[in-house]
Amino acid sequence: PQAGARRSRDGIVIPVGVSRRHVHLSASHVEALFGIPALEVQRPIRQPGQFAAAQRVDLVGPKGTLPGVRVVGPTRGETQVELARSDAARLGIEPPLAASGSLDGSLGGITLVGPRGRVTLARGVIVAARHVHLSADDARRWGLRDGDRLDVRCGGGARAVTWHDVLVRAGAAHATEFHLDEDEAHAAAVSSGDAARIVGWHAASRARRPLITERD
Repeated sequence: PQAGARRSRDGIVIPVGVSRRHVHLSASHVEALFGIPALEVQRPIRQPGQFAAAQRVDLVGPKGTLPGVRVVGPTRGETQVELARSDAARLGIEPPLAASGSLDGSLGGITLVGPRGRVTLARGVIVAARHVHLSADDARRWGLRDGDRLDVRCGGGARAVTWHDVLVRAGAAHATEFHLDEDEAHAAAVSSGDAARIVGWHAASRARRPLITERD
């Protein structure tokens, strides 16, 4: 399994990754904001092929600004801004909860400001739903599939929290990690690298329920 992922007497244990506010940019927006053809790699991050870029942007909303927000590369087909609820409140907006990459119904109306220009988004702002990344090997080892839903427990003592209906993102493009935003991490008093435990599983096909008769 990936580093930090293991099976214990209490079930499957995976590392927590706190996903702070960040931006994924399209290639055209990289050019418009920074005047460069491609993002510069500052350091790789845990998910395969992704990196924290040297470039940052300011986010400007109706009621406030978030300066110096991290850009995560590589570029995508469409710009996406991922915020926690508290971040959205500072900007004065109410974006929907959505899986990363699912931008239908996402919010616009904020402006990204870089050193060479600015871009106002018509859509692309979300609060990213918590999710579990699973490597292909770990998914196969544990009998889990992309699209499954899990119940995941993290934290300790009175601050321990069980998060329900957590989406599984599995495959070769993923490294095993439970992603929470900063608000959720603060609620459970956890940090990146802490342990989370899978305590429940719901198959992706669970919507096709068998008929339960009175005799059953």
